[in-house]
Amino acid sequence: MRLAHAHGEVSEATLDLWSAWTLDPLVLAMLAVAAGLYWRGVHSAWRRGARRAGPGPREVSAFAAGMAALVLSLVWPLDALGEVLFSAHMAQHLVLMNVAAPLLVLGAPLPAMLRALPRAGQRLVGAMVQASAWRSGWRRLSGVAAATVLQQVVLWWWHTPRGVAAALADERVHIAMHATLLVAALLFWTAVLRPRARRYWASIAALAVTLKLSGLVCITLLLLPAVRYTAYGRSAAAWGLSPAEDEQLGWGLMMIVGSLSYLAAAIALFALWFLVLERAQPAAADRA
Repeated sequence: MRLAHAHGEVSEATLDLWSAWTLDPLVLAMLAVAAGLYWRGVHSAWRRGARRAGPGPREVSAFAAGMAALVLSLVWPLDALGEVLFSAHMAQHLVLMNVAAPLLVLGAPLPAMLRALPRAGQRLVGAMVQASAWRSGWRRLSGVAAATVLQQVVLWWWHTPRGVAAALADERVHIAMHATLLVAALLFWTAVLRPRARRYWASIAALAVTLKLSGLVCITLLLLPAVRYTAYGRSAAAWGLSPAEDEQLGWGLMMIVGSLSYLAAAIALFALWFLVLERAQPAAADRA
C-alpha cells in the first residue's frame, strides 16, 4: 500500500529512519542561505575583533543547535515520518516550535546576518527597519501578549483535522503550515526570551498561560476516544499502532514535551530575574 502525501508517494512497508529523507530544494536552499549568512556575519565580526558587537560562542552554539533541530524536523527523519504517523507529525511540530525556535532566538541571528550583507543591503534593511510603519508593526507583533495569542491561534488552527488533512494533501499548504508555525514560534520566543525593559514577569506569565492552554487542549484531545484525523487512514498499522493509539501518542508528546519546555523556560527566566534583582540591590545601595 502506498500513501499519497505532500511530498509525493511514501511506502508504508519500506519507509524507515534510514529512508525518511525529505530533500526539498526550497527547504534546503533556505537552510543553506540562513546558515551561510550567519556564519559569514560571525566570521566578519570575529575577524575584525568585534566579538562584543556580534554573537559570542554561546550564541553561535545555540544557533548551530537550532539549525540542527531544523534539519531534524524538516530534512530527516520527522518530515517524512509525519506523512504516515500523526505522532511523528506532532513530534515534528514540537521540534520546530519548542526546540529550534528558542535556540535560534538565543543565537541572535539578525545582527550577524545583517553584518553578512553588502553595504548596500545593510543600508536598505536599515532604512526599512527604521520606517515608522515597520517599527509600529514590529512593536505590536513582538509584544508578549500579541505573540502569545498569535502562536496559539496559528498552532491550533493547523492542528484541526481539516488543517492537517489540507497539509497532507497539498505540498504548498504543508510548506505554509511549517513556515507559519515556525514564524509564530520565533515571534513568541523573541518576546519571551528578550523581554522589553527586562519585564521578566510578563514572559513568565506568557509561558504559564501557554502551558495551561496547551495542556488543557492536549488532555481533552488525549481523553477523547474518537479518531479525528482520518486523513492518515490506517497508515499507523504498519508501525504496530491503531489510529487511536497514534493520535493518543501524538497528543501525549505535545502535552508532556511541550509543557516541560515551557516550564523549563519559565524556571530559567525566574532565576535570571532573581539574579538581575540581586545585582541591582548593591548598585542601588551605592547610589544611596
